Amino acid sequence: SVGFVLIMTGFTGVDLVDNVLGVLVLVGLAFPLTAAFGIEGTAVAAAVGMAALKVLRLVQVRRLVGIQPYERAYLRLAVPAGVATLAAVAAQAGLGDAAWWVSLSATAAAGLLAYAALVPLALPDSERIALRTQLRRLQGGVFGAGDA
Repeated sequence: SVGFVLIMTGFTGVDLVDNVLGVLVLVGLAFPLTAAFGIEGTAVAAAVGMAALKVLRLVQVRRLVGIQPYERAYLRLAVPAGVATLAAVAAQAGLGDAAWWVSLSATAAAGLLAYAALVPLALPDSERIALRTQLRRLQGGVFGAGDA
């Protein structure tokens, strides 16, 4: 998202350099981590590379464009995200040696359901009201169509 802010404000060269740096970090970490830990090492290298790139771009948007695209209210979403992660991990642990597609489906469902249940509690009042309004419109459109 912050990469798009750089592009939309004319800093395409900065974005290009960021992408090159991201690839260099990924490759630089992937070789030793993959050799030491296999595919898990590759995953860690990719995650660290992407996170570093996001932080770099966030700093660049703040310095070059003069905006902070995130605000403190976003931290409230950490609770639903954490609970969703725990639900997904618990679902995965409870499945044992299930087929990969069962594991994937159950883990995704557990995480999504936990997040969907808790995210409205973390939203600011104005966004919670907007969500409630949209859900009522959806219910009216889906369930009210046959009543006419």
